[in-house]
Amino acid sequence: MKNLTICGMPYEEYQKLKYNTLAKKLKESKDFVAFSEVTEEEQKLIDIDDRIDSYLKGKMTTEEELQFIKDCKEDKELKEKACMTALLVKALNSNIK
Repeated sequence: MKNLTICGMPYEEYQKLKYNTLAKKLKESKDFVAFSEVTEEEQKLIDIDDRIDSYLKGKMTTEEELQFIKDCKEDKELKEKACMTALLVKALNSNIK
């Protein structure tokens, strides 16, 4: 089988060039936000959402679950967000069935 070429260059080389060109244009775009540009506050909110998600899905270890419950008792905002998320999931599940 012959090696595939596009515009006289090997296909793999063409794909790399195409990818690098698109990546460069994306980085130059004003709408581009790299993951490395997530602020500390945004990361904190993402981590909280991840913990709530893990708790509700039962994906925490016993130690993580106990720490989460303790943190909810000490942090009113975390508790409220976890409760609101749980209520939203429950409402969505009851409407889907």
